[in-house]
Amino acid sequence: MAERDSYLRGAQFCDSVLEAVTGADAAVIVTEWKELRELASETVSRAMRNPLIIDGRNLLDPDRVRAAGFTYECVGRPGHCSSALAGAKASEPAPE
Repeated sequence: MAERDSYLRGAQFCDSVLEAVTGADAAVIVTEWKELRELASETVSRAMRNPLIIDGRNLLDPDRVRAAGFTYECVGRPGHCSSALAGAKASEPAPE
């Protein structure tokens, strides 16, 4: 355990995806690990404080994710991603 602690100080290691997202405000997918393909379940949705999935790899099916009770954000899928950022104008500076 001490060896892996030296790589990621402050990181908490979990034995399952469910354990990792319990009480979380969001789950952010940045890898295509097979374990994450089952993230969009009602069990996971209920375990999270705020059932939000941000899918940076387009790993999940948007309709299935929403049917499981999640808010779903994705990258580069016109018509499938939520409109949370749709009101922002390209000329507006990003919030600091």
